[in-house]
Amino acid sequence: MLSEDISGSAQPQLKVLKKTIGTCWSKHTISLGAKIVLLTPFIVYRTKPQLIYKLILKQKIDVVKKLSKEFKTLLVPLDRIFEKAARKKEPTYWSLDGIHPTAIGHSLIAKSWIKTATAV
Repeated sequence: MLSEDISGSAQPQLKVLKKTIGTCWSKHTISLGAKIVLLTPFIVYRTKPQLIYKLILKQKIDVVKKLSKEFKTLLVPLDRIFEKAARKKEPTYWSLDGIHPTAIGHSLIAKSWIKTATAV
């Protein structure tokens, strides 16, 4: 369930994710010289249940950051980007339900990705 840590039922998912990223990394980075860009999951919270989910989501964010470091990928920290954005404009400006971005939220993701990908 969501509250379990990585040592629980999330462990098989972590292994699959690591294997998938490893396969992409070896196929595309080595043979093509491509860069892999990982994006952290995020939630734009405004309710208490969403804040609780944000605490649970932190595990997954940490996993993505760890894998990015391990495989030396580029990383777009959407969790921090949306937290900062939600301090400037109300959360519903970026996402009506806290999870799915609005058009403006998608634009923020795209701009962040481009900034990260072109900084190399």
